[in-house]
Formats: sequence, C-alpha cells, structure tokens
Amino acid sequence: MFEQKFKPFLKIFIAAFLVFGLVSCTFYWSKSKYLDDREEQGSILIYGYINDKEAPFTMKWGDVKQVRPVSDEPYKELRSNNEGLFYLENLPTGLYKIATLSGPEKGLSESYWDWTMPSPSDDKAFKRMELKANKPGLYFVGSYKIDKVKDGGLFGTDKYETIATKEVSEKEALQMLLVYADNTKWKKIIQKRIKQLK
Repeated sequence: MFEQKFKPFLKIFIAAFLVFGLVSCTFYWSKSKYLDDREEQGSILIYGYINDKEAPFTMKWGDVKQVRPVSDEPYKELRSNNEGLFYLENLPTGLYKIATLSGPEKGLSESYWDWTMPSPSDDKAFKRMELKANKPGLYFVGSYKIDKVKDGGLFGTDKYETIATKEVSEKEALQMLLVYADNTKWKKIIQKRIKQLK
C-alpha cells in the first residue's frame, strides 16, 4: 500500500531529476557566444582559433589562466562559437596563459576532454600561448590545429599533437568575432582593428 501510494511521486521525482541533469549539461555546453559590454576602459579581449576536425573531441569551452595580477580565481572560462573560435572579454591587463581547450568526446561516448595547450617552453611556435598584456585592447593568441599523428587502429591508442598554423589570420578571427559584439563597446574597437589589418 505504501509503495502504491508513493509510486507516482517517485516517477515524477526521477523524471524531474533527469530533465534537470540534461538541462544543466546543455547550459554548460552553451555558454553565451555573445560578448558582454566593455566594463572598464583598461580591459582586454583575447581571442584565438583551433581546428578540431582531427581532434578526439569537439571544442566547446576552455580555460585561460590569469598569472598576473594574482587572483583568487585564476582560471577563467573561455567562450566558443563552436566553429573553432575561442575568446574572452573584460579581463584586466596582465599576464595570461591559454591553459586548456575542452569539450565532449566525439562519437557516442559521454566522456570529456581537457586538452592542455603547449607553452613557449615546449616550442617557440607557441609563444602567443603566454600573453603579456600591458595595454588595454585586443590580443590575438594565434591559430592552431590538433593533428592526429598516429592511428592506433581497433585496439591501439590514437596519438595527437597541437601544431601552430596560419589557417585563420587575426583579421579572419576578428571578422568571426564581430558577429558576437553587437550592442557593445567592443564592436567599434574590433572594427577599427580590422581596418588596420591588411
């Protein structure tokens, strides 16, 4: 009798829990692509591009580490347009490092990848991964690709590496970014920089 009385409520609770979990995951994956308005005159906007076509995951978000000035919360979540562009606005001037690019594993897996980006100490080709921003404005951190260098086959492990490319120029990255800058002070700043680039 007890089970029959509470069985309908149990079904509702389970359904609500599943829906909440699904909504939570969707929300995390779909952080707004649109820039917030510029908060401080001295703030910066960083942006870059990654080709993830050969990567084992689809890049949806990432983290940039604020090295200087020291922060209680040094890791800031990057935005993504889901087409390779990653960016974040309204950061104070200082020293930054692109730490990871992340997203769900491709295929039917429910796993997530946190891909650690190389640093200049690994290779000079990644010198832009560590950014020293002394002045407010826009900072391009480069264009990259996650390359599949070894196919592990059915039972082995695939191997990947990050390479620096010229696939997307700073101007092209800004043109992609401009779409998400409407109704912000960043829009004019981006347009001005685009005109300066050949």
